[in-house]
Amino acid sequence: MANQGKFITPEQAKAAYERYQKEKPGAKALGHVYDLSKVQEVMQNIEAYNRDHADNPVEALRLYLSWNEESPHEDKTDIIFVPVTKDGKDIIDMDARLAPLKPTGGDVLARGLPCPKYCD
Repeated sequence: MANQGKFITPEQAKAAYERYQKEKPGAKALGHVYDLSKVQEVMQNIEAYNRDHADNPVEALRLYLSWNEESPHEDKTDIIFVPVTKDGKDIIDMDARLAPLKPTGGDVLARGLPCPKYCD
């Protein structure tokens, strides 16, 4: 299960979320697998963000269902990890603004392996 998941841009995340909302595909996946080192990287990015935004820090993660057109798997569902600030707003607003989490690009964790098939 190592090395599962990929960072995508906020624009890719928004497109994947909108595609899922539009098509509401007949998903088979019950979950997705993500490499723990990538989840830890998300947490490190959040900690760095919070150092500069103490007035409204990230306090949670919201997981959105999305659609990964690039997936080689039959089930193209995916999950997007979106940090949520203290005031309850997504740091990457799927409907409007695309505020980056990382000053160097705003990568969003997505692209895990679908379960079943890749899980017990």
